[in-house]
Amino acid sequence: MPYGMMAGGGIGVLMILFWITVFIALILLISGVFAGRNDTQDKSRQEPDALNILKRRYASGEIDKTQFDALRHDLNV
Repeated sequence: MPYGMMAGGGIGVLMILFWITVFIALILLISGVFAGRNDTQDKSRQEPDALNILKRRYASGEIDKTQFDALRHDLNV
């Protein structure tokens, strides 16, 4: 075979490999973005925020009103 045909075939294979790599990278990027978004939403549902913990401690009698007010002020709420 002439040299030109071999070189063209090699470049064609490289182009196919390049586009396959780009396609796989896009799939991984998109799936990572959506997976990250779901993890953030799940964590916010599972972990109570500091104010809710403080309210629960006050309601259970673990801390008194002055401690509750001081801690709430420290939380800037």
